Amino acid sequence: KDLPRRYRFLKHFPLYKIVPPGLIKAGAKIAQPLFEPDRNREKATCKKMLDDKNKLFLKRSIHCIVTWDPPACPANVIQIHGTNDHTLPVRYVKAIHRIEGGSHMMVLTRGKEISALLVRLLDE
Repeated sequence: KDLPRRYRFLKHFPLYKIVPPGLIKAGAKIAQPLFEPDRNREKATCKKMLDDKNKLFLKRSIHCIVTWDPPACPANVIQIHGTNDHTLPVRYVKAIHRIEGGSHMMVLTRGKEISALLVRLLDE
C-alpha cells in the first residue's frame, strides 16, 4: 500500500521486462536527479552509487519492488519517512516519525538527524 501508482501499474503491466537493462540504467541516471531533491547534497556519492550499480541488478530490483507481497507489519515496527521523498511519497506511507524535508536518500544526507531520532526512540 506504500507504493505509488506508477509501481502498482508495473505490477499489473510489467513493461520493464521488455526494456533492456542498459536502458533502465540510463533512465535511472536521468530520473534520479529529477526525483531526488537531496541528490545535490551528496552529488559525487550519488553519482558513484548509480554508476557502480549493475544494470541487471537494477532491472531485478524493479521486479522485486513491484511484486513484493509483504507479511503483516508487526506492531512494534518503527517507520521513519521523509516528507520530501519522491520515490516513495509520504502520502502513501503511514509513518509515525517523519523527517521534515527528508528525501529517499535521507539516510545519506541527513544521517546525524536520523541517528539522533533513533537514539531517542530506543531510549523510550
